[in-house]
Amino acid sequence: MREIKFRGREYDGHWAIGDVKISEHIERATITLRKDGYLIPCPVDIKTVGQFTGLLDSEGKEIYEDDIVRFKEAYKGVLNEELVREVVGVVSYVYCEFKVVSDGTYELLAPSLMEGVTVIGNIHDNPELLEAQHA
Repeated sequence: MREIKFRGREYDGHWAIGDVKISEHIERATITLRKDGYLIPCPVDIKTVGQFTGLLDSEGKEIYEDDIVRFKEAYKGVLNEELVREVVGVVSYVYCEFKVVSDGTYELLAPSLMEGVTVIGNIHDNPELLEAQHA
């Protein structure tokens, strides 16, 4: 069973991780931190809130929605030869599953792929990582 928690960027630029409360009608979100037995509400930018996937990357780092990940993908070429390409994509919740979206295609984010998946940033702090992919 995976742990349900969320991440959101506080207005000072730090990231808060915990339970989330979203008030969509006033476009506000709060992440509640548990610290020393106390619950501490932290206002966060609603656009940065993402859920923990329950998975860790190849270096043991937690993977959240909106993270940018890199991995190698094997595929068959035109002459049926085995080819490998590096994929950089964004972790998104699509059709009730966490997937990596890259160039309009979806790859399931599954434990069997975790050996080669590395979090290299997120769309809020490192949008240039995606721009470099499309340059």
